[in-house]
Amino acid sequence: MGSRTIMRWGRKVGRGKYCEAFEGVYCTDNEKCIIKILPQKGLGYKAVNQLEKSVNSKLESALARQIQMQFQTSSKQALQDALRSALEDSVIPPFEITCKNLLDQVDSPLQKGLAKHTAAAQQQFESTHSTLAVALRGMFSMI
Repeated sequence: MGSRTIMRWGRKVGRGKYCEAFEGVYCTDNEKCIIKILPQKGLGYKAVNQLEKSVNSKLESALARQIQMQFQTSSKQALQDALRSALEDSVIPPFEITCKNLLDQVDSPLQKGLAKHTAAAQQQFESTHSTLAVALRGMFSMI
């Protein structure tokens, strides 16, 4: 075995007479494994304990970050949904009513103005047409 395998440490899963066992994962293919540590008296044993504490601390902080991100994502979506619902229920209906009232107020004078203009145009057309008709009758009666 000339190559060196890189693994990630996990939580402590057991302890025997001669070693301590930890969860592990091969970084190359994410395959789970067990890592056995043979502690030596004195300094080696302390190193294993420090490693265990370090791994646990990093796992806890990673888990806390993951939970916080999940909470922020889900609470952001919930807040957006609540705001959308509030707008749909309380702001949009009164806005639509206000717009309808405004258009009704503009519509009545507009209809009256159009009717008045149409009547004036019709009257002008009829008076112009009548003068032309009288002139044509006069010309035909002379013939």
